Amino acid sequence: MADSEPLPLYVQDQEPQTAFDLLLTRIAVPISTILPDAHTILESFVESQKAPAYNGPENLNSPEPIDHYPTVGLIPDPLTLVKQQIVNEFFMAIRREDDQAIALLIQHNLVTANTTSVIGQTPLLEAILTKNIAIVKGFLDLGADCNKFGVLVSRIQQTHLQLMPTRTEYTPLGNTHPIDARCKRRLSPYRKAPL
Repeated sequence: MADSEPLPLYVQDQEPQTAFDLLLTRIAVPISTILPDAHTILESFVESQKAPAYNGPENLNSPEPIDHYPTVGLIPDPLTLVKQQIVNEFFMAIRREDDQAIALLIQHNLVTANTTSVIGQTPLLEAILTKNIAIVKGFLDLGADCNKFGVLVSRIQQTHLQLMPTRTEYTPLGNTHPIDARCKRRLSPYRKAPL
């Protein structure tokens, strides 16, 4: 690890042992300044997402992964902050083309192949923007819905956080559906009023 970044103070003596431990550290570090116990909350959430032991067909309830960017009021609770950071890391991993991090987040039941970002973008649309066919195929293999609408945001808009007042939702197949961002309702293709 001579060429890598130094670890944050709270983990300097605890070098990550697995790729998943390193990923958890990468998730916790950005929010550890505002949430000092972020790593503990994250580990607790990860533990809660594990599939329960099989105790017969009546106990088949497994925990649900995060399916969209969580938002709660003006000041989110610590668990919501951690979940938001998990979704942020998921989309950053797609942009970095880090297929190992993507697979680990999905395999550990933290997110799905259809989890949407803070702006409503789907992982499949984000993967298509990377122009990496292997990642696109990987998402399809993991069950990404190619008919799910999501906001298509260019790299320039992402960098400058420019969101148009009226934008269009797309599916990866190119189907469009206009959205009125002011009221966040789908517009009918046959009339101008929101549905």
